[in-house]
Amino acid sequence: MTILTGKQETSGSQSLLASPVASLTELGAALLKEAEALAQSGEIEQRQKIVAEQNELLDRKVLSAAKDRLIKRRNLLQDDGRFAAALTEVNTKGITHKANELIDLHLTNGGV
Repeated sequence: MTILTGKQETSGSQSLLASPVASLTELGAALLKEAEALAQSGEIEQRQKIVAEQNELLDRKVLSAAKDRLIKRRNLLQDDGRFAAALTEVNTKGITHKANELIDLHLTNGGV
């Protein structure tokens, strides 16, 4: 009856009917602070993930816009490499062929 009327009893049952409001209020405030700290740390990590994902999407956008040009450039570089290898082979074969002709001329004909 003491809790409802707000009057204090002077009997020994006062310790049994003590209100836990103060300790629960302190506990609630501590839990609220801890929850805010966890939320802030979670927000920072989440924000970093979102920024990284956004940067990746922007990179993909740039690459997709230039995709045709990049593919064409890659193909041209590959063709250039093939042409350079072919020219090297032709030059080598030409030099070898000319050397063989000179050897045949000088060794078989007696240098005439």
